[in-house]
Parts: sequence; structure tokens; C-alpha cells
Amino acid sequence: MVFNNRVVDVYSDLHTPILYTNNSQISFDGSQKQSEFFSCWDFIREFYLSNDKKNISFLEIGAWKGLWGIAFNEFCKELGAIGSYTTVTLMDNDFENLGLVKTIEYLKSDGLVCKLINGDSNDIVTVTEVT
Repeated sequence: MVFNNRVVDVYSDLHTPILYTNNSQISFDGSQKQSEFFSCWDFIREFYLSNDKKNISFLEIGAWKGLWGIAFNEFCKELGAIGSYTTVTLMDNDFENLGLVKTIEYLKSDGLVCKLINGDSNDIVTVTEVT
């Protein structure tokens, strides 16, 4: 529950103020249902704890405002993991996604290793940059 509230708080500070509801209504500026989003993170936590890794990476294709990056950062802090977050997002396709840049700046200032690749995930140059 603390994790969920922290994600909502950070998202609200960076983007649009929202309340923690954990219901099936669309939230996070229309990008996710809180109940599904936090349920996914329960599965990620379970997987992480069963594998006992200290260093973990998270690759997101097509980020909108960086919600998953925010959650990944809070996840790493909560569990003491050393995280690396990469998103491949075609920024030229959506000039309104400046919120993602704001999130990346926040994550870096909070100590998370992160990278925004402005590219098409099907492009071999982009794939090479990720690997």
C-alpha cells in the first residue's frame, strides 16, 4: 500500500494530481487503470523476490509520461535494488509527451540510472542502442 501511494504521489507531483483509488476506472491521465497497474507490480515484486537479484533492468516500449519508470524507481527504493530503466519512445511522433522528459529528469535526479531512446522500437539502430 505504501508503494502504491508513493507512485500516485510522485506522479501527482510531476504531472496531474490524482488520488489513490486502486479501482478499475481509467487513471494516470488516461493511461492505466490503477487496479490493473498495481496488480502488475504485485506480480513483478513476487518474481523479483523469488529470484533474489540485486541489479535489475526495466525496458519500456512506448512510455507515456513515464508512469512505469516512476513505479520502477519506487520499487527499487522499496526493495533496495539497483535499477536501470530504459524507455524506447518515438518522441517525434508525440510532441505532447514532454511529461516523459520531465519524469526522466526526475528519475535521474533521484539516482536512478535511466535512458530515453527517441526511436522506433522496430528500427535495428534502436535495437542496437538498447543492447
